[in-house]
Amino acid sequence: MLVQFGGHIDFEKYRQIFRSLYCVEPIIDVMKRRVLFDSEPLLDDCAHVCYGGDKGRAYRSDCWYPNRAKRINYIGLALTNPNKIHPDKDNPTNQKYLLYLPAEGDLPAEHFCVIVRLINKYTVSFLTAYDVDFKTFAAYGNVAPRLYPPQKPKERGKKKK
Repeated sequence: MLVQFGGHIDFEKYRQIFRSLYCVEPIIDVMKRRVLFDSEPLLDDCAHVCYGGDKGRAYRSDCWYPNRAKRINYIGLALTNPNKIHPDKDNPTNQKYLLYLPAEGDLPAEHFCVIVRLINKYTVSFLTAYDVDFKTFAAYGNVAPRLYPPQKPKERGKKKK
């Protein structure tokens, strides 16, 4: 379900939804790791989602990302029920959770990505989330090794007939 209050002027409503979903009860991802939100003292995770990540851009109305803001509800689903998790090819301490949402009612099929930073094998820290197109989703999903679901080892010694 999309969250649609309006735009930049309603940021505080988006932040309240974000915090009620992700900052009250612990979120445990599909790999049984705790996901930390708002773990960086100088960063606001909800602002990062709604406005993007560049310093100095947060809270500027011309930097509002409505497609990201209205998909705040998808973050928890991507963390707890992703299609795939892959390492980030540009930053080995980051991981990308990929979620495909099939078309439903008036909503078209969607592709969504959540990025976390690995703290240890039991904990990750949320960085950001955004919708992606199919081509980007496919490219993210081709980064090896896939972390989730686990890849089956290739069988050795079997001859092709």
